[in-house]
Amino acid sequence: MFTSLSAIQNAIRPSCQLPVLTPRRALITSLASGIILGLAGCVVGVLASFPALIAVSAVILGVSLFASGLFLCRYVCPPKIVSRRPSTELPAEPTPELPEIKRPKPIAPPPPDFIPPRPLRRTIGEMLFGWNCIGSIRQMPFFLANDKTPLSFRNPSARFRAWNIPSTHTIFVSTSGQFSSLRMQSNLPAAIANATQSAAFAKRGQGGLGVNDAFPAVLTDKCWEESKPDSSILLPGECSSATWEDKNHLVPCWDEETKTYNKPLLFIQMLAPKASMYQDDSKSCYEITLRAYTACFEEAIRCGCRIIQIPLIAAFGDFVPRALSKRPKWIESAKLSLLHAVEKTAKKHASKDLVIVLTNIPQPVNL
Repeated sequence: MFTSLSAIQNAIRPSCQLPVLTPRRALITSLASGIILGLAGCVVGVLASFPALIAVSAVILGVSLFASGLFLCRYVCPPKIVSRRPSTELPAEPTPELPEIKRPKPIAPPPPDFIPPRPLRRTIGEMLFGWNCIGSIRQMPFFLANDKTPLSFRNPSARFRAWNIPSTHTIFVSTSGQFSSLRMQSNLPAAIANATQSAAFAKRGQGGLGVNDAFPAVLTDKCWEESKPDSSILLPGECSSATWEDKNHLVPCWDEETKTYNKPLLFIQMLAPKASMYQDDSKSCYEITLRAYTACFEEAIRCGCRIIQIPLIAAFGDFVPRALSKRPKWIESAKLSLLHAVEKTAKKHASKDLVIVLTNIPQPVNL
């Protein structure tokens, strides 16, 4: 019997594909098998005339089958296929509380009309490339608020290059000619700026060089003195002004025939940085020259002038470095500061007509 049970166990154990067997089913199956076999043994015993022996055999067989059923239920099939109801219910575990996540505050988008400021362009080429190039003197008035404004050169053969700063009514002109007289002819009031030689406003014959040489011979002493600040000392990057008054009283300021100005209305003095005072540092040249040009433009606009004629300060005489190798970078810084000052002023006064004229001798400044 044990051999048969081992064979059954070996045959069933590898796969154990029996249907789900519960203790109740195993018990019922064993009892049914024992009863059927017991009845069969009794029938055989009656027919064979050995009732006692066969009855005992049937009882033993039934008990054996019952025991084998319990054995199969307990040891042959794995416990996982036997369904058992737990006697006691397990206590429910408490659900852990999730920590509160701090969400960052949403950043409100900028308003539609917000335009982030653009960084200053680093080279002269980048500056001029972003401006509107003007190829003819006849095109200039169309960039002003009033395209009927008369605007021309006093010297019709003058060489020039001109640009319009986008989204403004400002025109920047680079030409050649005398520093102390107007290069443009227009009905717009004008101002002329001088690059003074020193903080004490030295005149020609007292160390004056470059641009500063031209004005003492043209202006009256009164105009020159009134152009000084109250302290009589001008610092690099600063400017001061006075009403224009020259020695030629025969030429009127306003020409009734052409309806244009013959002379400027304002005289402005600027002081540029000297390379020897700033260890030939081109960055200092840029910063101080930018302040000087910006102050000059604002002073002219404050006094009602719309044409502003200027020289390239810090680029001649003893303003430049003595070492020839350091001069190009110093002069480039002066040029770049001028262009940045022009663009800054143009955007600040975008609705105003402004004509900024850079003049030089004997030819226009190379930009």
